[in-house]
Amino acid sequence: MALASDLSGLWGRTNRGHDEKPLNFILVDGAYRYTSQERFVFENGELSHTIDQSVKMTKSDSSALTGTVDFYDSRGCSFKNLAVKAEFQNEDLINILMTVPRYKHVTISAGPHGRRRYPVYCWDYYGQRYTCGYDWRTLPPRSVTTECRLLEYVEVPVQLERIK
Repeated sequence: MALASDLSGLWGRTNRGHDEKPLNFILVDGAYRYTSQERFVFENGELSHTIDQSVKMTKSDSSALTGTVDFYDSRGCSFKNLAVKAEFQNEDLINILMTVPRYKHVTISAGPHGRRRYPVYCWDYYGQRYTCGYDWRTLPPRSVTTECRLLEYVEVPVQLERIK
């Protein structure tokens, strides 16, 4: 029989979907650890980005755990040491409150902005080139960078049940 503070093993969200993978907590150096990766894909099926999550919790009293969660976005965003708390309802049911960042991945273009007029050339009957009009083209940026803009931190409750 598992103790009401033993998080080791397989767990699933109480409202999980049929294809959702179970969470597997392992005990290493007195701390329960779990890592996962969420994949985000475009409508055409190509991978957009991934978010890796790493959770580390230790016992704070007989029925509670406290710790941290780190988020790593493959586009370059990372948020570390966010709070996570867990409380056992019984040996097979645990409530977790996890701090999660809400952020926006932004692309920033620097350089010339606007449009530029380019001549359009035509040739006459004798093969002479002349300007017969103008084409307006958007100037390309000199540099493109990205950044992660933090919007807020929110606490997300999750209920897990032990998978036997």
